[in-house]
Amino acid sequence: MKLSPFQLLTLAALASLFLRGSAAMAGLPTQAGPPGTVPSLTGTGLPAQIVTNNPNAKIGNEYKSEKLYTAPDPTAQGGISLTASSPVESAFAVPQGNQFLVYKGTVDANKKAITFVGLPIAKYDLMLVCTDKIYEGFCLNRDEDNLTQNDIKFIHETVNQSIPFFDRKRLERMKGATGKAGKATVVLQEMRIDNFLNQNGDLMKGHQIRSIKLAFCEDVGNAGWQLLQSREILRTDVFPDMPHDLIPIKFTESLENIRVTDSIKNLGEIALP
Repeated sequence: MKLSPFQLLTLAALASLFLRGSAAMAGLPTQAGPPGTVPSLTGTGLPAQIVTNNPNAKIGNEYKSEKLYTAPDPTAQGGISLTASSPVESAFAVPQGNQFLVYKGTVDANKKAITFVGLPIAKYDLMLVCTDKIYEGFCLNRDEDNLTQNDIKFIHETVNQSIPFFDRKRLERMKGATGKAGKATVVLQEMRIDNFLNQNGDLMKGHQIRSIKLAFCEDVGNAGWQLLQSREILRTDVFPDMPHDLIPIKFTESLENIRVTDSIKNLGEIALP
């Protein structure tokens, strides 16, 4: 039976909805194609969150690497420059007032000189990524950190049960306030260790995925601590010749609370032990 163009488009739309629903149930994101085509499964984990340069923009739920980072503001004269004591692969700046904005810095050919440009006036925290270690200076809580042991235990359980695609998690650091409506922020490292398929259906042997996030939790009352949102800062394809599994993440005070105004702030050399 020959189908009309309208019927073909209808079947394509139904197939698209079916695949997207199946992907959501399986905990996988979908990769959209041109209009009228069926999306393919990316096979790279649950969606990361998307932000734009507009702090009021809606946060999406589909992973798109080209939109993971905030574009520099062409009207802003502020920035940060520094020299790392050890080689750095990538660098990120996060304003304390809106931790869903993440600016990616430029690393020179020698992997030590780092520059951020087009940063609006704000206080920033930095994260520097080396081959086998990460250094971060995130301000996780501006008020007193008074989480109880029970809070910490509950947050660990809640975060570890989230995003089943990642089969290994480590809460690197957390701070927050106890009590109903209390909030806590977590530096979270997640790994996909077990074998998985890429978008072509090929088994990725010896291949892993690493994700570094800020996770935002809240005590919602009777239900206890819940993971409300997260902001992925880095997702890395870990190939067989790269350091595998969870890597050390070290809090570094010199990367925290950097005030940027209308010029490039030079931090000098930053020691990365």
